Amino acid sequence: MTLQLLPQERIKYKTVSPIANLRPEINLLLCCTRIDIDTSTASQIHKLLQTDLDWDYLLQKAYQHGVLLLLYESLQKTHPELIPQNISDQLHAYSQIKTARNLFLTKQLCQILDLLGTDNISAIPFKGPTLATLAYGNLVLREFSDLDILVRKDDYLRAKELLIRQGYRHKYFPEHEVDSYQAQLIRDDGKVGIDLHYEMVTKDSCFPLDSTPFWQRLQPLWIAGQTVATLHPDFSQTLRKMV
Repeated sequence: MTLQLLPQERIKYKTVSPIANLRPEINLLLCCTRIDIDTSTASQIHKLLQTDLDWDYLLQKAYQHGVLLLLYESLQKTHPELIPQNISDQLHAYSQIKTARNLFLTKQLCQILDLLGTDNISAIPFKGPTLATLAYGNLVLREFSDLDILVRKDDYLRAKELLIRQGYRHKYFPEHEVDSYQAQLIRDDGKVGIDLHYEMVTKDSCFPLDSTPFWQRLQPLWIAGQTVATLHPDFSQTLRKMV
């Protein structure tokens, strides 16, 4: 497969202004859920950290939205001295666990792509480590729990059988594959889950999405020491809205 080399696109963040009718914890979360923090946003973070924050509420909301890692990174970049020690310890421990998990899954992804490649099965990894790298420039800042891989419909059964021979099994009843256009597999030790897709969305989705154009516009992405073929930035933007 010939990959079209495209410049890496980064999200451009605008300066955040506090919203008067929002709790300070939410305003702080809005300021911190970004990669590029300008001087004005850093100043807002400083002011908000000096208010009487409900840290339990803040962490709960960050956890619900899957941005605890990004919150911790932003606080560490700006004013770590204003984080209560017990909160800092919690965030550090959480970050260590999730970082190790993300790196482990990323390594597994590269091994799976190599495995499929040896059987001449082209595959597109999306979400998971690739979306973390595309959106944040850092695969350990986005939380993910499994791996999503797209293969062509003609390769789907062969890819699934290959993974099953490698110790994966169906996580749910395989009959659901017809409607979901994917097999949800889990390794026998329970440590790695794979959603093997031949389409991006389910049969009854209100947002139909033909995956055929994805194969015509791929970009190389350097991840965990190797180059993988992943979605063009235009398609990645579409998937960000979906997930």
